[in-house]
Amino acid sequence: MPHPVNDFLRSRVAEQCTAPTVVTYERRLRDFFGFIRKAPEDVQKADIQLYILDQQQRGLSPHYVASCYSSVRAFYNWMVDMADEDEPFRSPLHGLKRPKTPKFAKPLMTEAQFLELVGQCDNGFRGLRDRAWLMLLATTGCRFEELATLELDDLDWKQGRMHVTGKGRRDRYVPLGELREDPWKAVRGTAAAVDRYLTVRPPTDTQEGPQPRHLL
Repeated sequence: MPHPVNDFLRSRVAEQCTAPTVVTYERRLRDFFGFIRKAPEDVQKADIQLYILDQQQRGLSPHYVASCYSSVRAFYNWMVDMADEDEPFRSPLHGLKRPKTPKFAKPLMTEAQFLELVGQCDNGFRGLRDRAWLMLLATTGCRFEELATLELDDLDWKQGRMHVTGKGRRDRYVPLGELREDPWKAVRGTAAAVDRYLTVRPPTDTQEGPQPRHLL
């Protein structure tokens, strides 16, 4: 990897980008410069157009191609910002538009389908945990990654809400299912599902010492 790319990745860490975001930047830029085989400062607009065309001809999804473009653009925007005022750097992406992505409505799960899925969860540890996962996903609007990083202390039972850290490390409070207008009456009971899971969750303090405090 070119040295400027490593510096760019360190700058993303310094700006508190999440670990998955930094990994995505690294993978996209490694793929880009592996294809271009030029130093960052020698890349031209035509090189980037050729890279995008190659991805499209390989049958990669439009959203993936657009994501790669965004990673490369972020890197070159950083290079522009880091350039000396006496020697300004012009991004090779200047005037190059982001590849288009199709707009379509994603199919939604019906209430019956959701209830069938929840019904597959038994009353053992894994089943109760999975039921809590599904209820939280259905009624809070949180991303999978946001729920995966939840800790026990993020639950505020008194206020009926939980503290969530989202993309860009932005914090917010999300109400549990009972305190919001759920689209399906049948999925009400999120807090109850979480509470029941906590009854079988291993304790955080054992004879072996403190245990992980992640909720799920």
